[in-house]
Amino acid sequence: MRVVITGQDTFSQCMDIKPDYWAYFYSPHAKLPTQFEEFVCAHKSSYCFNDIDDLEDIVDADKRALLKAVTQQQIHSLIADIEGWICANETTNICLLFSCYAGISRSPAASFIALCMWLSHIPEKTIAHYMREKNSYITPNKAMCHYADVLLERNGRLLQAAQDIGRGKEAYSGGLTCLDTADLFS
Repeated sequence: MRVVITGQDTFSQCMDIKPDYWAYFYSPHAKLPTQFEEFVCAHKSSYCFNDIDDLEDIVDADKRALLKAVTQQQIHSLIADIEGWICANETTNICLLFSCYAGISRSPAASFIALCMWLSHIPEKTIAHYMREKNSYITPNKAMCHYADVLLERNGRLLQAAQDIGRGKEAYSGGLTCLDTADLFS
């Protein structure tokens, strides 16, 4: 299985990838990009929420009122979509594309969730460290990881692994990151 993480500024590099599934994460104040409608893909999903870990961390009440946090239902839908592709494909030749504004937090969290589901026999911390080695900027969204941890019954391991790799390097964009599950077996 291949997993591709991208932000808006590197999305054009994905045109030749031809993923089986594409999940796009965007903020409520933004619109779905035109590429979402134009891009040919077997299945697409979009999820609308701000890239925040916890609304309680936002001290300014006026600012907090403008933000929308991820919900458990959204992560449940994401997991169901990923599970559908994992169950429907006996082969490892599937490609999942996850994109968000910068490719730093929401799409890496979704990628981490997908990899943990596909590679359930590999410790979550091994997968998190593999992702960090591939891209020093990624910082998986903790709220997404928390909900996935609960829904997948990982007993805190998925969230802890995301927290253990810490915050990635500061960047405007995480660039394009291609993860191949075969790398974890070599």
